[in-house]
Amino acid sequence: TSLFCKDCGYRDACPTCQNPRVYHADEKKLHCHYCKSTAHIPLFCPKCGKSILMFAGYGTKQIEQTLNHFQNQTNATIIRLDSDEEKISMIEKLKEKRKKIIIGTEIAFQYLDWSTLGVCVCINLDTMLCAPEYLSEERLWHLIQKIQYERINESQFFIQTHSPTHSFWKTLIDPDVFYRND
Repeated sequence: TSLFCKDCGYRDACPTCQNPRVYHADEKKLHCHYCKSTAHIPLFCPKCGKSILMFAGYGTKQIEQTLNHFQNQTNATIIRLDSDEEKISMIEKLKEKRKKIIIGTEIAFQYLDWSTLGVCVCINLDTMLCAPEYLSEERLWHLIQKIQYERINESQFFIQTHSPTHSFWKTLIDPDVFYRND
């Protein structure tokens, strides 16, 4: 979940490394997951000075809370795999022979049993396209290719995006375009 101004379009970024900062509701602070800096939430937009700051996006904790409302209907164990969770408890939950809904970041990849994965949904990938890093698109492209390679053919794979017309998404259909444009 990131902070932005509804009036001028300002998006909060770390002043040290320019990566988007992420809101942690439990601490009520903004965190940079790249350089590990933290900051308080500004009362006014640093760019235009208005107080029309909003949060946007989906964090793993927010998705976990939403899915917990439907847990009785799914009869599945909900497991969150990210840098905030203790790895030992994550691994123990994954070993259970129950139906699971796994919510995670890239960290989760090393713990997944891809042969049993029925559906894979990637959300909020747009943040990787906005990263101030010249290899961000290539990193995202390889991440998606890794998922395509690891998952079984019978599984489903979905990508959620807020910018479906971005040229990057066309490269998934025609990989040669990615390398020609890069």
